Amino acid sequence: MLGQQGLELWQQYQPDVVLLDYRLPDLDGLEFLARLQPLTQQPCLPVIFVTGQGNDIIAVQAMKAGAQDYLVKQQITPEGLQRAVNVAIETVQLRSQLQQQFEEQRLVMEMSQRIRRSLNLQDILQTTVDEVRQFFCPVQRIRLSIVNSHLCLQCTND
Repeated sequence: MLGQQGLELWQQYQPDVVLLDYRLPDLDGLEFLARLQPLTQQPCLPVIFVTGQGNDIIAVQAMKAGAQDYLVKQQITPEGLQRAVNVAIETVQLRSQLQQQFEEQRLVMEMSQRIRRSLNLQDILQTTVDEVRQFFCPVQRIRLSIVNSHLCLQCTND
């Protein structure tokens, strides 16, 4: 398979993990990783680098470029491959969850700082509405409004 084909398939299917050969006909695995990084919405790549020869320099470069593991073809066992795949998927999931938690904490901190700066109840409620909208908007549709100084929240699954 060509590296460019692999990038197109990545965009189309967003797989849980990619086994990436270092030697591709049109580009090497490191170049593939460099091109893949901007295409993904993930903080780390679910990529396991595979090569026919063990080269520590390439292994370090692959890991620095975002690969989760580096395997030498002649040393791969079914159990080792299964373990590498599971660890790569778990690592990506955990890093994504951690990134989401950081973002949630940042939004809560921003909201609390804005509320502290304001002594006006209407401003506090409006800030809360704006921040909650920003926080939940990617997940589902939420209608927030302020009625008689009360925060009203309505969730829909449009």
